[in-house]
Amino acid sequence: MDLTLPSREAFFETGFVRTATASEGDMKTGCGICIQPLTSPAKTPCGHVFDFECAEVWFDINNTCPMCRTHLYQAAQVTPTMPSYIEGMDIGLELDETAVTRSVLAFDSHMHAMDEKDTFVVPAGSQVFVDAGAMIIQAAGAAIWLKPNLGGSDPEDVCRPEWKRIVQGIDRFLAEWHGKTVSAECFETLLSQVVWDELVWKAKRPGLPQYPKYTVEQWPMEWDLKRLQDYVVFCGVEHLQSQSQA
Repeated sequence: MDLTLPSREAFFETGFVRTATASEGDMKTGCGICIQPLTSPAKTPCGHVFDFECAEVWFDINNTCPMCRTHLYQAAQVTPTMPSYIEGMDIGLELDETAVTRSVLAFDSHMHAMDEKDTFVVPAGSQVFVDAGAMIIQAAGAAIWLKPNLGGSDPEDVCRPEWKRIVQGIDRFLAEWHGKTVSAECFETLLSQVVWDELVWKAKRPGLPQYPKYTVEQWPMEWDLKRLQDYVVFCGVEHLQSQSQA
């Protein structure tokens, strides 16, 4: 624990984001969390500007700036609790469960800051830096949040087999591209091919559940996969920004 940082309670009392007049560049870039135009700009102690509502949700769960990863208050010394409506951590990979849980919660904060029909958008011409270790944790967290939650004691009831294959395919893809910088457009095209190849391979096998039947409330699986893909690209852009600011 870094005792030079304020406690979580002190951060929310005295060190929380300050309202600020956004610069022309910040207004053009938009909120770094929801990637939408700024409506109520607020600045972190490390100098990054977000919408206040988005930052409030983010810092309720995370102690680091979503742009530069600067630690802004002391990290909790306990494992975060998975939201009660999210079940089934098993996605078929050996990943640090605490890190994945934090990733689920981070993705949850993004979802709460977005409208139901929104997805993750990166500026045209963006570049992606592939940090495979960090990005598979983020992809796993998003997949666990998005996957069907059907209840029951059988892990297959809360994590459909095709989701496991998709995340495993993303893991292999990220390992191949680890350490490389590529255009976001190219990266998204390649990632989309991986995701849909894995899904179609699974769905076409006889005797297995067919993915078009899958829905969560009114949203089809296709939309969930679009959000998953967009989020992985979004994370890759964030990693490049973090590198350039380090």
